[in-house]
Amino acid sequence: MNVLYSLLYCLAVIVAFFISPFVPKIHRGLWERFGVSKRLRANIRRLERPIWFHFASSGEFEQCLPILDVLKARN
Repeated sequence: MNVLYSLLYCLAVIVAFFISPFVPKIHRGLWERFGVSKRLRANIRRLERPIWFHFASSGEFEQCLPILDVLKARN
């Protein structure tokens, strides 16, 4: 099932690239999606020591807020 999903996703991205010149919304969405790495690199250069967090849910984010506050106060 994973292989099928991956194959369909790749196919959808390829099709989206071909039709993006004709559909402005798809064009803008693709360039925003794939332009994320540029923005992240620019932000990392700005920071001295970036700290990355991943929260799978809002509950995990809420639990981590005290830790984030302490890190923010130190930096």
